[in-house]
Amino acid sequence: MWLTTESDPAALTARAVAQRLVGEGRTGHLVWNPLTGETVQLLPATAPAGGELTPGRPDRACEGRVCIVIKVIGWSDVPFTESPLCELAPILSWLDSWEIPRRWPAGAPPAGL
Repeated sequence: MWLTTESDPAALTARAVAQRLVGEGRTGHLVWNPLTGETVQLLPATAPAGGELTPGRPDRACEGRVCIVIKVIGWSDVPFTESPLCELAPILSWLDSWEIPRRWPAGAPPAGL
């Protein structure tokens, strides 16, 4: 899962965002700044992320063999895929090593979501 942090990648480092997320109890596996390529790993792939998807209820990020949560420093209304995507290849290689498919398991989401 790729989730945005709702913060400015030109102003914040991955380390600073990672520290904030840990302080808030919201742990993903990686924090990645697509402008600089800086990546911080918070959890091993085998550990469930916490506080990301359903606060106050069972976290659906804990389901399945491996569910990786990557926190991308950026805004949800500005697609990070239109930024430089620095150092994306090592992240994709790591996901490939866990046999995580590069597709939407239930098909692409509808337009406008």
